[in-house]
Amino acid sequence: MAAVAHFVEQWLDQRSDDHLLIVDHGSYDVNGSYRSLFDRPSWRYVGVDLEPGPNVDLVLPAPYAPLPFADSSVDVVVSGQVLEHTAFPWVLVGEWSRVLKPGGLLCVVVPSAGPEHQYPIDCYRYLPDGLGALISWSGLHVVQLAAAARDGWSDNSAEWADSMAVARRGAAPPPVEAALARERADRLSPGTLDIERTVITPGTDLAAARAAAVWGAAAMRRAGDDAGAERDRRREWNTHPVVASWIDRRTGGPFLQWVRNAVTPVGGTMVSFGCGAAGLEIALLESGAISHLVLVDVAEEALTVARATADAAEVTDRITFIAEAISLELVRAYASTSDVVYICDALHHFADPTAILATIADALRPGGILIGRDYVGPTHFAFDAETIAHAQQLYATLPAQLRSPWPELPVPDPAAVAAFDPTEAVASASIRSALVAAFPEVAITEVGGALAHLVWYGVDHDAMFEHPDADPVIEAICARDGDLTNRGIIPSAFIRFLAVR
Repeated sequence: MAAVAHFVEQWLDQRSDDHLLIVDHGSYDVNGSYRSLFDRPSWRYVGVDLEPGPNVDLVLPAPYAPLPFADSSVDVVVSGQVLEHTAFPWVLVGEWSRVLKPGGLLCVVVPSAGPEHQYPIDCYRYLPDGLGALISWSGLHVVQLAAAARDGWSDNSAEWADSMAVARRGAAPPPVEAALARERADRLSPGTLDIERTVITPGTDLAAARAAAVWGAAAMRRAGDDAGAERDRRREWNTHPVVASWIDRRTGGPFLQWVRNAVTPVGGTMVSFGCGAAGLEIALLESGAISHLVLVDVAEEALTVARATADAAEVTDRITFIAEAISLELVRAYASTSDVVYICDALHHFADPTAILATIADALRPGGILIGRDYVGPTHFAFDAETIAHAQQLYATLPAQLRSPWPELPVPDPAAVAAFDPTEAVASASIRSALVAAFPEVAITEVGGALAHLVWYGVDHDAMFEHPDADPVIEAICARDGDLTNRGIIPSAFIRFLAVR
């Protein structure tokens, strides 16, 4: 949306009064459409796709059927997130060249990265230079190439790293190869690409390198703050609804409700250290459970998301935003003026959680509380051999359609985790004992999760959310995790905690 809005602003706004025919090729509204960007009285927007549905004005009979427009009759062609799903993209570009008027404009947006997502096929990723080369081959003149910024998005846009190209039709007719290419594409059976895939597996001598790469990448994804959590939510074991429901059943109800029940009798000011996007904290403020909120995070982009959420809830005037690295001095200053300290999934990133927790306990007023949840498993994911063995055995029983291509579960390499992100679970194993030592009254609720956490990084995350047979499998993973944890065979890796000063 940002790319096409930029195209409209830069190339079309000055033509608001012109009568323009704008064709959106691949317009079906799956998760939004461009129609609103072209809503001008003098402009006619026509959505074209292969099936009738929302935002589709004209239905094509086949993927490479000619567009139902005469040669040189269209002022603007726009196409977003289509060419990656097109086996023969040069055919579509040639067709766009045919229908554009001399001087007409083309705007194309495609991903340059991102996981495979067949719809019904997924063929390509395009860097700006490659997209420009493809368009130039059809006889159009590329006038702008752009790439999405690497950060600053509040959704998963960064994962796809979109490329955009703007091109103009010259006076010359399109090359004759375009028509010939369409005829050849039409003759090819739709099943040409529908062949069984071969799974390529490394030799056993590469197993350690593979595990290091998998867990190193996971550490990179998880490093930082909650602003990026939504982008990667499928990769985290506890974000799946089935898992979340299992955790709620084990730990006293949904996390927000559990926190609200504990915080409401105390009320007053709450400070959240490492707050990220702060969705839960703002919900507590909006509900009246607390009267003022202090949000502390080192990532300004996370606080930008939090500000937007607060603005929408109309509670910004009751929030203090602090963009600063968390130090003992900062913790003491804000804990001493707060009634509630909230830390969620952040303690395991602190090099010395013992000092942090001792400082909070010393600074809080009598009756003040510390509440949160965290990973308290082995430092840098150095799980013991028995837990890993149970995880590998469980992974081997999963249906093939839910596993990633490797036949055996990758296990964490602590050295690789530390190398990729030194703050990832840097002193997590000390959190539980540090809580008990700092507070005279502390309740720790065991979540479990060691087994599920390990298994989750070997599964196909999209399949776990989308495959119709996934939910019972996830239930079985959780049940096995709970059984082994309850019997003390594997330790709990995640906890909820409530401490009273």
